[in-house]
Amino acid sequence: MMPVHKVLEIEKKVIKKKSISGQKPGNDEAEKSDSEVEGYHKEPGGEDEEWFHPGGKTDERSPKDGQEAHTETGGDEKRPQKEEVSLKKFVPVCVDKNSGMYVFMIVPMPMQLFYLCSKIYKNQYEFRHPNIGKPGLVDTLTIKEVALYLLGNPTKLSYTKYLEIVERMKWTSVSASSTFYKIEDGYCRISEDEYLTEDLLFVDESAINMVKKFLLKALEEKEYISLLDFDDFSELPEIGYEWNAFLLETIVTKYISELKIISPDYKDRRYQRSFIVMCDLGIESYSELVAYVFKNNGYISLSEGRFLSFLVVNGLAYKMIPKEIGNSEYFKVEKEYYVLI
Repeated sequence: MMPVHKVLEIEKKVIKKKSISGQKPGNDEAEKSDSEVEGYHKEPGGEDEEWFHPGGKTDERSPKDGQEAHTETGGDEKRPQKEEVSLKKFVPVCVDKNSGMYVFMIVPMPMQLFYLCSKIYKNQYEFRHPNIGKPGLVDTLTIKEVALYLLGNPTKLSYTKYLEIVERMKWTSVSASSTFYKIEDGYCRISEDEYLTEDLLFVDESAINMVKKFLLKALEEKEYISLLDFDDFSELPEIGYEWNAFLLETIVTKYISELKIISPDYKDRRYQRSFIVMCDLGIESYSELVAYVFKNNGYISLSEGRFLSFLVVNGLAYKMIPKEIGNSEYFKVEKEYYVLI
């Protein structure tokens, strides 16, 4: 059964437009016929020709077929028109709490409603767009603080559960994405979906040494280890967590000081895009790593297509050339060629 919404009948004033001659409909002079106005005569090309409006075009000298010349009528005053308007479009605002008197205000936009409420209820609630909350509920009413509060300030964080909160609160995808990057800073990522607080993540020292030994040996044969396609997890020891590229990055960052994680500037938490290099190599950015490998392979310039193939084959990119490479201090793009600077 469809829900029934109350409606209000409101008066709608219709403003009568003036005619070309400046007269309002209902004006005695305008209502008189041509014969009643002494000396009044209209002919094509005359001063009053525009009185006719055939389809809005004044270059036509007569009304269209089947269409009467435009005339203004008036006389009897009409009652104000009434329209049915759903109460959903109105917001009740209390004017006098003692008498229970309310007025209805039309507030069509969420932003307007937010700021209206912030004025009316500023002594009862805290307002920080897009959130409204009880005073003292969180330190600051940011999306990050509200999200962590609703998640129960967890020691084990799930991105899937975070998205459920986002949907519940109707935060925009842009705000939700940028906020989660801030939340991540206080956690260690252990899988595609899960995070732990830094104090909760513990790995035995002997296991760390085995991981370190394996990675250092691998870096004797190549300049970097790409985590885009890393799958040698069978060579790593048991540490109490299921191995994956995100966990390996966390282990390197937290426990192995001789190694460094290099990541592109563009962040996308869905994919692992990081690289492991020796700290002694002195590389500080993704673009610098690409230039280092490019030069060591004997290249100076490549066409856009061949450059993409170079990145994919060497595990430096997926299916696209990151824009930051062409905008970096290590490459320039000339006539669809990537040239080493």
